[in-house]
Amino acid sequence: MYHHEAGLGLSTGLRLAESRTEAALEKQALLQAQLEEQLQDKVLREKDLAQQQMQSDLDKADLSARVTELGLAVEHLQKQNLEKDQVNKDLTEKLEALLSDSESERRALEEQLQRLREKTNCAMQAHEDAQREVQRLRSANELLSRKKSNLSHSLQVAQQQAEELWQE
Repeated sequence: MYHHEAGLGLSTGLRLAESRTEAALEKQALLQAQLEEQLQDKVLREKDLAQQQMQSDLDKADLSARVTELGLAVEHLQKQNLEKDQVNKDLTEKLEALLSDSESERRALEEQLQRLREKTNCAMQAHEDAQREVQRLRSANELLSRKKSNLSHSLQVAQQQAEELWQE
């Protein structure tokens, strides 16, 4: 009878040890699943950051191209303004020379001069608008540069965290 009771105690002890071992294995499996999920989240965040940085680079390149394009447009408008100023000056001289001529010719020249002044004013307005657009794009370009720097820093931090998780 003593052997029977000892056997029952041993059997109960083994069952208890087995259930503890199973619980520890389940806990380890749960922790491993959580770590794998965290690692997947980190990898997805890194991928998102990389995509955002790539889009930021593309946007910056587009803005730089636009700034260059607008700079060329400003130069073209300045050249046009100079040409129109010269035409305006020439026409003014002609108008002064023709003042002694008939009244109808004088009116026609004044109308032409007025149209040229309006075109010059429009060109000057377009020039000012282009300069404002260049300034706006430069500001946007600077903002994108700052965002790119922040994204680059975030990507480095995320990569560091991912490496730490892998090492664990």
